[in-house]
Amino acid sequence: MKTNRFIQMLLCALGIVFLASCNTGGDSGENPVNNKGGDTVPSVSQVPDAADILDTITALKVSLSGVDTTETWTTYTDIALADGATVITGTGATVAGDLITISDPGTYMLSGTLTDGQVHVNDVGDNVYLILNGANITCSNSAPLAIFGSKKKVVTLAPGTTNYLTDGSVYTVFYNSKNDEPNGTLFAKKALTINGTGTLYVNGNFNNGISCKDNLVILNATVIASSPNNALKGNDSIIIKDADVTLTSDADGMKSDSDDDGLGYVYIDNSSVTITAVNDGIDAFRSVRIAGGVFDITTGGGSNAVHADDDSRKAIKSDMDMLIEGGTFNINAYEDALRSKGSMVLSGGTMNLSSANAAVRAEDLLLIDGADITITKSTGGFRAKKIVMNDGDANIISSGYGIYNTGANVADPENTTSFTVISGGDVSVNAVQESFYSPGVLQIAGGKVSVHAPVDPADEPLSVAGLVINGGTLAAPGPEGNVIIPAKNSEQPSVLVTFNTAVNAGDVLELKNAGGTTLVNYTAARAYNSILISELQLVSGSSYSIALNGSQVKTFKMSGKVLRVSVN
Repeated sequence: MKTNRFIQMLLCALGIVFLASCNTGGDSGENPVNNKGGDTVPSVSQVPDAADILDTITALKVSLSGVDTTETWTTYTDIALADGATVITGTGATVAGDLITISDPGTYMLSGTLTDGQVHVNDVGDNVYLILNGANITCSNSAPLAIFGSKKKVVTLAPGTTNYLTDGSVYTVFYNSKNDEPNGTLFAKKALTINGTGTLYVNGNFNNGISCKDNLVILNATVIASSPNNALKGNDSIIIKDADVTLTSDADGMKSDSDDDGLGYVYIDNSSVTITAVNDGIDAFRSVRIAGGVFDITTGGGSNAVHADDDSRKAIKSDMDMLIEGGTFNINAYEDALRSKGSMVLSGGTMNLSSANAAVRAEDLLLIDGADITITKSTGGFRAKKIVMNDGDANIISSGYGIYNTGANVADPENTTSFTVISGGDVSVNAVQESFYSPGVLQIAGGKVSVHAPVDPADEPLSVAGLVINGGTLAAPGPEGNVIIPAKNSEQPSVLVTFNTAVNAGDVLELKNAGGTTLVNYTAARAYNSILISELQLVSGSSYSIALNGSQVKTFKMSGKVLRVSVN
């Protein structure tokens, strides 16, 4: 990630301005081109930078207080759990059979085993700190650990300990008139922090695994949770930092769904997160922000599964916006791997994505500035109204389209709402259908773009309303007559090379300058008989050569903006 440049970019004003150039350079040269395109089209003169979106995401509260980070205690009430024989040393807690009730603020250390009991924290009006020091609590008819009260509660996992919470599949004991609290194996009515370097297993059988009606924080801890509903549920927010979390769920892996202003978000940093979910892996109403970590997420049985229903089975999903700043991602999703119903910014991270649907999908803007993305399976690689790539790598394999702009059904080069701009990075697309589709403009201003010929000769490799090339490198093969020509107002020259005999899959094409230096090296995934090449070092009046599999097959002198060259 180019951090400094990215921050500078974010400070720019968000805006989109289209201006038609008055450059009248045309399809000139020794052999004028008559293929599709070639007209003057509006170019994207000011690229959206998502500054306002990122300001909103980064303004969400992710800082931690001393209450969250305190993990060691010198004084506490000791609760030694045992079936019918629990011993409490200290004040603030009482025992009746196998029901332990905590009624005063303070710190409590829990150890031992209850095979059918409950630890219940009353509304004590202040913070309560629970230290799990090798505690194993099972409750057949309610939550083994039910925490109530208006103040934050902290569960600390003592160093070197393994702790277990297990519930039954049917609850008969609730603590509200609606009979829906508790609704998770570890239940908290208000804010809950789980910290400490120990390990907690949450074996949910009724509803959620860990269910927090407020803000849920997991810090430093190792948590392994399974459940028939959401493995982690933080209604207002979920913050995971420096933790190791493994989730198995028959619904969502983790979910935050409050629609109150500023709430309903997930933030993860420097954590290992493994999720196997029937539905979504990570689901947030407002936003998902990932600063770093290692993520292994499988949803809906993976990209090879088959489902008859239309339940959501996305890996990482936000109903508004998404920001990924770093991390390593291995995602195998039945639906979209990354899905935002607003905008998405990928400013870092290494991603290996497999999806039975679109791999990366945003409703409005998809901005890539430093992420390395490999899509091994999809029906569409990138999908959004506006797609901008400034830096990074994108290697896309798709059984449908490669990079797709939504927003209109009719191609219009003056479309100001749908476009793709590539100004840096390395983009490789191997799509069965169109490598690029846009009802607006595809603008290449830098970077390297290579695509492969579509399977159906009727499809266009670049099916866009207009192609503007102002920099970078492009190699786009396809059937003769079905390769779009750059607009007249493109600043950088291009050459359209047509072969009388098809170039086979696996053949290596090179464009070389007069000194023999290779400017473009392209290996075909499928056969083609024409290829559009644009390169920064293509200069009118200079000589070049075309080589196939190491043998020179054509020399030419560049002339005009677009030159057609035939190879017998």
